Amino acid sequence: MVHKATKIIANKLREQNLKFDIQESGDVSGVILGTVEDGIQLQYRMLSQDENNDVSIYTNEFVQYPPNKKDFGLRQINEFNKNYRFAKFVMDPDDGAVHVEYFIPMSIGDAEVGDAAVEAMIRLVQIIKDAYPQMMKSIWS
Repeated sequence: MVHKATKIIANKLREQNLKFDIQESGDVSGVILGTVEDGIQLQYRMLSQDENNDVSIYTNEFVQYPPNKKDFGLRQINEFNKNYRFAKFVMDPDDGAVHVEYFIPMSIGDAEVGDAAVEAMIRLVQIIKDAYPQMMKSIWS
């Protein structure tokens, strides 16, 4: 089932002339789209699990800390998590890969959820563009 928020977000992205796919699996539906920003290839999954406009946005894994840098990487993403209130950097403990999550409040109405999702995606792009050079510097140093 494609949830209401997924349909609203899809309509907003169509208005912006952005290309995307709609996917559904079990109780979850979502809008999937990709961008390339300053050489960083990103994929966004805007997922909804019910009809209450609860939207979670996840990026693909865009940085991978090597085994000898994972401890430093954890400290670094903890600092990012302190600085970026709504975005959450997450590291996979097995392979050191990092992605970002962003959650839109469930109390948001139908009229706002599409704009909020697009704004969140724009904010995520800027957050990642700010953090990425620092992450790469620490990986390559």
